[in-house]
Amino acid sequence: MTTDTLEWRLQYAIEYYAKQHEAMHRIKDRINFLAVLLITPIASAIYFVYAARKDYPSNFALDVPAVSALAISAALLAYAGYKIFGQLAKAHDYPYPQQPSELSKYFNQLPQDGTELRKLKGNMLDAYESIISETKQRNDGRNKSIIDAQRFAAYSTIPLLIAASITFAQSTTAPSKPQEVAITKPLLVKLENPNEHKGQSVEQQPRAVATCSCNNNTVSAARPRASIPPAGAASGPCRANPQ
Repeated sequence: MTTDTLEWRLQYAIEYYAKQHEAMHRIKDRINFLAVLLITPIASAIYFVYAARKDYPSNFALDVPAVSALAISAALLAYAGYKIFGQLAKAHDYPYPQQPSELSKYFNQLPQDGTELRKLKGNMLDAYESIISETKQRNDGRNKSIIDAQRFAAYSTIPLLIAASITFAQSTTAPSKPQEVAITKPLLVKLENPNEHKGQSVEQQPRAVATCSCNNNTVSAARPRASIPPAGAASGPCRANPQ
């Protein structure tokens, strides 16, 4: 292999490794995206439907298919979560080439004829080809796991919709269970006199005015309504007429 061929192969290997390294970071972003925006919302929906079913009376004809559908949905989503979160642990399990600082000590010991430099480039080419092969294999496996996770997460929505439909139908036909209320503190009942409110004036009892005609003289007197005698009652020489 000529020197130019070696230079070209080494440069191509470096560029190809850079592409695989970039693909590795894109896979990490996809895993985080699926975990947050796909797995978590579906898991929350499964729990919401399960919690909503506890508010309705038992119905064997509706509970069995609904709970079975929820169990199937949860199992499919659990497998999708295993595929996703299992890849997060492998995020740093990648081979890397030697750093330039690790190679600098060898360059200082190379002879001036260039024979050892050509040999060092050949070793670097072999190392890059091995790293590229392993990195690509890991990226392909992680991509396959992501596709499987997307597929099973999508499958889990089908039984989830069935369970949600049954729960909605049951909510429109069955009455809800009575809610239990626990009183943790004693209730204090205070009876108040409406005439004892502060800042309010107490209204006086209405009074009645009685007139009495005696010897062509009219006398008016204000009396409480309770002390006014009934109409027609005699009061000495005068007759009281309530007004």
